[in-house]
Amino acid sequence: MNKPLSIPLIFFTLVLLPQTVMATEPLQMQIDRLNAQITDLEQRLQALESTGIKRAVAEEGKSDRIVERVIVYRSEEELPPENPGDWRDPANWQQLIRGMDYEDVIDLLGEPLHKRPGAFEYWFYTEQGVKGAHVKFVLRKTNSWMEPKEK
Repeated sequence: MNKPLSIPLIFFTLVLLPQTVMATEPLQMQIDRLNAQITDLEQRLQALESTGIKRAVAEEGKSDRIVERVIVYRSEEELPPENPGDWRDPANWQQLIRGMDYEDVIDLLGEPLHKRPGAFEYWFYTEQGVKGAHVKFVLRKTNSWMEPKEK
């Protein structure tokens, strides 16, 4: 074999070829992982599209954009309450979860009697303040609440 040709051939065989083969293996693994993620996302999207979707249009003057909210009910226990907007109904308070926004709370409990704005905002549904029915928001999301006392 010719010496000038054998050195590049040996270099290619020992150094470059293994790196090329090794580089394609992680790339194929990345492609497989991305394909699995796409399949998972498509299945999740299909599940969301087959559930109930609620469209809410922002009130005039408040915003000129259309707001779309998706509510997914996983079981009959999570169905919307029978008396939406009535803070006196204990079933509405049981639907509250941490992280809800103002609109979600108004949908469930209605407008509060008093609001105390701030980073820690309180909505009071009775004259009793924090001793009565209220919702506490932290950074515009529900954080805690006290249900009305049963009579």
